[in-house]
Amino acid sequence: MTEALPVAHLTGGGVEPDAKAVKLGGKWPQLETTAAGQGPSNGDLAVIQSYATQCNADLGLGLSGGTLPNCPAALSTCSGDLSTCTTDLAACESQTDNAPEETGQTGCWDQSGTPIGCAGTGQDGEFQYGCSAVAHTFTDIGDGTITDNKTGLMWEKESNDAGIHSPQSDPWANAFVKIGSLNGIAFAGYTDWRLPNKNELFSLYDSSTYPAYVPGFLTACPGGCTVLTCNCGQPSSYWSSTTYEPSPANTWRVSFDVNGGPVYFPKSALLRARAVRGGS
Repeated sequence: MTEALPVAHLTGGGVEPDAKAVKLGGKWPQLETTAAGQGPSNGDLAVIQSYATQCNADLGLGLSGGTLPNCPAALSTCSGDLSTCTTDLAACESQTDNAPEETGQTGCWDQSGTPIGCAGTGQDGEFQYGCSAVAHTFTDIGDGTITDNKTGLMWEKESNDAGIHSPQSDPWANAFVKIGSLNGIAFAGYTDWRLPNKNELFSLYDSSTYPAYVPGFLTACPGGCTVLTCNCGQPSSYWSSTTYEPSPANTWRVSFDVNGGPVYFPKSALLRARAVRGGS
């Protein structure tokens, strides 16, 4: 018994039976019998033939000016995939690689501090090396905290009202006493406040400004303002939680004044402390 289903082939105006295809339809079962089930398919001539016939019909319709039936759905899926790809690409481009970030400094100065042109100086402002820094943006939560959207860290704001949030100069050990007090009162509803490590604290540093905090972090600091209305920041040194291991009587601090950046200091020195939470 043979299968002799007609197979259509494409013509300029549509499809018509193809005598050779009909002949193949008659030979197909014989080939399957000879192959004894070893072929890639068996007993599915009708399915294969139906698929080929439909493809030919669709192509004929397209050539005659019609719309290919699967095109709208396929284009819609493609468009969705491209939209997802674009979103993923934008997220990828916003990330920095493992190279250090550029400092953001664009000016140059001579030995006496007089501004000069950067060409040929070899200074940071001439080369501006480093991967492009992702800009910091901040969200003031309204409860005495401010979140850095770049790092995800939530910082205690500083006040100017002589309260617990108004910066005091204390030894390193006292910084942890302050942190304990903030957790004891569940400041802003949290009990996981801590002293930032060196890298977290340094993430607020920007050498292109003075005080050297990244733009957008500080606000005006009128006398008597609370953390609900201001975020003060002194051009001073702040404690980190990171001990300087070669000499563990010292710890790292970050200075936001003219000295700039992280330097290790004796734990007995009198510096300020700002609490942080979050991160990983």
